[in-house]
Amino acid sequence: MYNKMYISTFKIDSLFLNGFNNYDPNKPNIIFLDSPLFQPLTLDEKLPRIMNMPIILNEIKSTVSELLSKYNLNEYNLMFKLHPAFTEENALLYVKTISSEKNFIILNPTIPIETMISYDYINYINQDTSYFFKQNNKIKPWE
Repeated sequence: MYNKMYISTFKIDSLFLNGFNNYDPNKPNIIFLDSPLFQPLTLDEKLPRIMNMPIILNEIKSTVSELLSKYNLNEYNLMFKLHPAFTEENALLYVKTISSEKNFIILNPTIPIETMISYDYINYINQDTSYFFKQNNKIKPWE
């Protein structure tokens, strides 16, 4: 059985770092997961290390550009989820660097994606609200 106490202390709005106002529950989600390889090398550094790797940075920019051209933001929620090794400040800077789009959604990098999905699923089962799951075909694995 899941832990109801944990669920009651977790705030759903803490899942989002930036762009929650761009979230539309009627659109499907696309979540761009990124690697911790591009985080700053130390906590004192302000810029993600990818800034000093122009070939890789251009490849990531190209990938995000292709993603945006294939999936129109009028039809999809584009979410960026960075590794928990990123600080909130570095996550904002990094996403602004790899994307020219201004209406992006950044999921909180300090919360692992597995925790977000688990919490959101339990919230969906119990309260009929979800950011990641469609509003049908509920499966309760604990029953």
